[in-house]
Amino acid sequence: MIGFSLLVIITAMLRAEPSDAWRYATWFPAGPGGSLAVRDGNVLVLNGWTRGDAVLVFDAQDPAAPRFVSGLPGRGYLRAGTFHKNYFYIPATWFSVMVVDVSDMTRPHMTRNLFLNFPGGDAECLAIDGDRLYVGGRGGGLRIFDVSQPGAPMPVAWHPQFAERMAQIVVSGRRMVLRPNRGESILATVTDDEIIEQSRLRLGGHVRLLGSVLYEVTSRELIVHDVSDMTAPEIVGRFPGVSPVGMTAPDRMLMRGPDTALTLLDVSNPLQPVPLKEMMMPEDVTPGQMTVEGDLLYVMDTGRYSLRTFDLSGDAVEPLGESFVIRNAGNLALSADGHVFLSYAQGGQTTVLTMAADIRDAVDFTARLTHSGEGFMLHDTHNAAAVARIGNFLLSGDGVLDVSDPLAPVMLHPRTRAAGDIAVRGGLAALAQGDRVTLLDVSQLPQRVVLGEYRPGGEGDHFAGVALGDGMVYVVNRAAGQSRVEILDISDPAQPRRVGLCDVPTAIVAVLHEDEKLLYVPGASGGGMTLVDVSDPSAPRALTTLAGLLDTACYRIRIHGGKLYYTDSMRGIKVADLADPRQPVLIETHMGATQHSASYTDFEIRDHKLYGLRYSHLDVWELAVE
Repeated sequence: MIGFSLLVIITAMLRAEPSDAWRYATWFPAGPGGSLAVRDGNVLVLNGWTRGDAVLVFDAQDPAAPRFVSGLPGRGYLRAGTFHKNYFYIPATWFSVMVVDVSDMTRPHMTRNLFLNFPGGDAECLAIDGDRLYVGGRGGGLRIFDVSQPGAPMPVAWHPQFAERMAQIVVSGRRMVLRPNRGESILATVTDDEIIEQSRLRLGGHVRLLGSVLYEVTSRELIVHDVSDMTAPEIVGRFPGVSPVGMTAPDRMLMRGPDTALTLLDVSNPLQPVPLKEMMMPEDVTPGQMTVEGDLLYVMDTGRYSLRTFDLSGDAVEPLGESFVIRNAGNLALSADGHVFLSYAQGGQTTVLTMAADIRDAVDFTARLTHSGEGFMLHDTHNAAAVARIGNFLLSGDGVLDVSDPLAPVMLHPRTRAAGDIAVRGGLAALAQGDRVTLLDVSQLPQRVVLGEYRPGGEGDHFAGVALGDGMVYVVNRAAGQSRVEILDISDPAQPRRVGLCDVPTAIVAVLHEDEKLLYVPGASGGGMTLVDVSDPSAPRALTTLAGLLDTACYRIRIHGGKLYYTDSMRGIKVADLADPRQPVLIETHMGATQHSASYTDFEIRDHKLYGLRYSHLDVWELAVE
């Protein structure tokens, strides 16, 4: 039932139309990055989840300047795909194989989604040999499709006897290896779509089939098997500590060794590969997925989180170019000159990326700055990485960046801890930082002074949202799963003290209507909008929880021009009229034109424009001048 509901939500997202005031979207590379594929200098990065793009497309025909050119929506978790003529086939969860037209590699489009109805739920892996596509699914056996018309695969055979959950299928001529997630692999022959098991072999990892030679990669070595007799495979060679990256030429294979070592093998005789040269990648590379085309190596650098290109033609691995990717759901701040700062946290690092806000369609990040410190999880979809611009400076958590030149941000004060939310009032900033609330004097930036800290040390304290009033701080504490609003008296900022608290439905953020002494607290999971009377700070009262304003989760809320703006996750950015502050009335919803996830995580309002951030897009709307 959960899966069906999720599918209904995603179907609705795919049909979303832009709201009337929508102007344009800036589209940037986002996602956790999975496998890579390359053709003619164009690189496809498949994302492990698809809250933004399922596939990121980079034009790297100038390898010194790879650039993001487009993205492709999709469903589920993607696994390694394969090319066939002008098509690319990608196995994905929810029973499907995406059939993607790549006749224009810079603008791929999905022509169909093959829903295969595997009993276990997923298409796990696939392989193509000649005009046959082989697809393995969890519990569903092996299915064979005729792809002589590659855009319209036609089922021709089903072999339910191979019911293991497949990790890999490899085919070369009449030989096939089916490698399950567990247990022994099956060596088989293929004749007229009939698959006949010949033997079983325990294999330790990824495999590659070169004619009658099977390369097996374990965590320790490359093992060469002679499978000319499929009934009696024989080990004929071992190479310690290497695994295949890809073919650089018909008889050249690039191997990855321990750490950042690379080895080029002559495999003109696959039974007796011969090392030709060894190279080391630069020390600043943390290699993730790799692929190769000719003398060019493409790497997802998991340390810098970028697509990097390298030249392998010489005796050393020469770095050529780089294009950054935003790794996780992010937070947003705007510069004074049309640039956007996107911030996300991953582990102990916060990364700030800069891009232009006025570019329609795809855009690359123009600058990147990473700094370390303590981090904490804000909620179940992204980490805490709030940023706030103050003049020519940017607060990133409690770190300070000089962004007077947005293309070259400079870290002036590294953060010690990330923030889930930052509120600024005059020269005072309040930061919600998990187990603490920090007060900063930001009136003399770049110097920033820690005025005080509220850290009660309660079990499960988790400060996620913060709002500033006159002499008061209002914080959302998601302590041990039970949200509450806590009111702090900061008349002496060095000694903030709690003067009142009030339980509210599960929440992350809040905003203060100062004239009415009213706090709006949206739910974090469709819990409606709770109104809290804070006129008596020592005795705040939850007045009511209004239905009809919020359907999913809210990650950001602001008051602007007598209206309440707030994210409603996959339902867009909503606006409620506050003519009667105790009875906000929903008047409009801003939703960008998209076939992608519309899960908005942050927004800003500047110069009568609303900038809404979701996983791979920044949507911009014109706001009416009143």
